[in-house]
Amino acid sequence: QKNINIKYKGVDWSKCILLTNNTQKYIIKNSNIELSINSLIFEIKKILNHQYHNINILEEYLNYKI
Repeated sequence: QKNINIKYKGVDWSKCILLTNNTQKYIIKNSNIELSINSLIFEIKKILNHQYHNINILEEYLNYKI
């Protein structure tokens, strides 16, 4: 756990949790699971690298609102 805290210092983990919860909602509503999981992984990677991310990225891909 120390290595994770050092490697990803300053990461906003709440964004990862929110993104994961949103992805789960999309999957429950029958979104494409493969696309949803791929988008989730891509966006979490950007969060971990402190790069811009769009928390509503799945809505953009799917043109779908919860």
